[in-house]
Amino acid sequence: MGLILFCIYADDAIIFKHNPFFQNKESSTVINSVVLVGDDQPIMCAERTQSISLLFEAGNRLSQTLNTEQIYLSLFELLSQAMDCDELIVAGYSVETGMITCEFYHSWAKEADVKELPSMPVTIDGSSAQSKVILSGESMIIPNYHLFSHNDTAPFHPRGRKNTNAGKIDADSLEVRSAVVIPMKLDGEVVGVVQIFSYRYNAYSEREYHLAEAITTQMVVARNNAFLYQQATEELRRRSILQKELEEERALLERRVAERTAELQQALQVRDQFLSNMSHELRTPLTSILGMSELLQYQIHGKLTEKQNRFVEVIYSNTEHLMHLLSDLLDMARIATGDMRPYKEWVPLDSIIQSSTLYANHRAEEKNIQVCVENHTYVDRLYIDPQRTKQILNNILNNAVKFTPKGLAIGFEVMLSPDQKMIEFLVWDQGIGLSAEEQKRLTRPFEIGKAAIQQNLGGAGLGLALAREMTEMQGGSVELRSQPGMGTLVTVRLPFLSDLQDSGHGYTMMVTPQRTDLLREMASNMQNKTILIADADVRLCELLVHYLDIFSVQTLVANDMKQLAKHLKQQPPDLMVLDLHMEDEEEMGAFLTRLSKDRRFAHMPILLTCAVHRLPDTGRIKSMYASELIRKPYSFSDIGTKIRKYLVG
Repeated sequence: MGLILFCIYADDAIIFKHNPFFQNKESSTVINSVVLVGDDQPIMCAERTQSISLLFEAGNRLSQTLNTEQIYLSLFELLSQAMDCDELIVAGYSVETGMITCEFYHSWAKEADVKELPSMPVTIDGSSAQSKVILSGESMIIPNYHLFSHNDTAPFHPRGRKNTNAGKIDADSLEVRSAVVIPMKLDGEVVGVVQIFSYRYNAYSEREYHLAEAITTQMVVARNNAFLYQQATEELRRRSILQKELEEERALLERRVAERTAELQQALQVRDQFLSNMSHELRTPLTSILGMSELLQYQIHGKLTEKQNRFVEVIYSNTEHLMHLLSDLLDMARIATGDMRPYKEWVPLDSIIQSSTLYANHRAEEKNIQVCVENHTYVDRLYIDPQRTKQILNNILNNAVKFTPKGLAIGFEVMLSPDQKMIEFLVWDQGIGLSAEEQKRLTRPFEIGKAAIQQNLGGAGLGLALAREMTEMQGGSVELRSQPGMGTLVTVRLPFLSDLQDSGHGYTMMVTPQRTDLLREMASNMQNKTILIADADVRLCELLVHYLDIFSVQTLVANDMKQLAKHLKQQPPDLMVLDLHMEDEEEMGAFLTRLSKDRRFAHMPILLTCAVHRLPDTGRIKSMYASELIRKPYSFSDIGTKIRKYLVG
């Protein structure tokens, strides 16, 4: 009989089987129970067709929505078409918590808010219908609910209001009399129960029971899809909220960063302005003090007593020390903010050696210290940052002189590394030396050795730290080796690049404590030369004129751009000493460019002086057609040497 019916309703069965809601194992079992029955149980063709049609409708309706409330309402309507469904309860079950929670309740006669119905635990003994079905995983039919309900403790379960025996019931008496309880299974696991109630006794047949199971199976799939959709929607909503919060937080952070950046830029501008003003305000008078004390030392306008000469030496020495300290402090500030960059160019090695030892020689003469200079290389020129390299070596040589007792010696040696990749500048002394702990600390700014403090040798603790920073900035390194009481050896290594490595031979030079007559040496061949001094500082110009009078040169002075233009128009000088900040830097650059294009001044040496902490780079100086940049404060002997360099050669 089952085979004959299957053939008769093959089309419906195929449609039914192809519905996606019936592809799992639970649906297949129910389908076989509803559609194909044994030969010993005949079913009318109309009922079979109705069942298949209802299941197909259930698949379509339940798959068209992802709203659980709508799914449950559709379930109620579908079950109402198949059987008595006066009341319906759908309850979810959590394996983790062991609780049953009402998700849906519907009745033709009364209403209830599922939110007001509390959850209940599954009873271990299965005394309630829900617990029994959940624990067993099997559906159950309750033909007489009154006989069962006294054991049912679920707070949201309908209970009969009257103890009515089996038989006919008054149509107006609306109370539960029979029920079907079906487990909701997903992937073999019970996730809830469906309870179908009728106001009649023995309301459900086996066919209706199996049909309800099939529809419930479809509902469980639809419910799970709805839950997944809700979870995905909630996750998207949550992520959208998080994204919005992140965007708001990012916008807030961007505003804060912008505000902090603006504040930082303003602070940097204020700092730069302060450093620039401080640099100018300190360097300019320091240059005057240094120049005046230097003129007094030369005793041009009469001899000084021994006491007066000692006073002048103290003024000169302390001014020179203050000048170097100011330069070091400003350079450390530039390094800390990343404003300092190396500017390399080809320079003679001899000029580096001579410039570096010039200041050390002067200090060594005061302490009767012998300076030994040895060049072990055959190098002619180096590709380095000359200004920074001289500053590095000046600081280290100054420390060597400072920490070496009177009457001893210091040394300055130049050699190539064994692999010929680095040029090494070695400075040794016979001073107080350093412990291993002090050697580690002294590469940090403002650190002073214990012995230096005890012997009151002074210092700001910047020399070695600044030398290390400037050396590493050029790709080199500084090595410190010392023992207490045995002296110190500092090795500065810089990348070696030379265009000529065989310039003859090295040399050894001993500088003994003997004051050189610089004036007589520089005065030769400078008579009748014209030098134009252009600086807004009237007193500095006056002092420089007095100094240059020694060399029998003619001097012209301009304290503003108008006077400068007038002098240039009347008499082209042989050399010009020009303060960079007599005019705005851009305008000064334009002025010097115009000057370079005038045939009368095309080959005139121009020495630019600058009193601000942020010096223009070498390329910028050359673009201004200047011969050299001299940083204020400068000693008159230094500027005299440079003037002689360009006027005499």
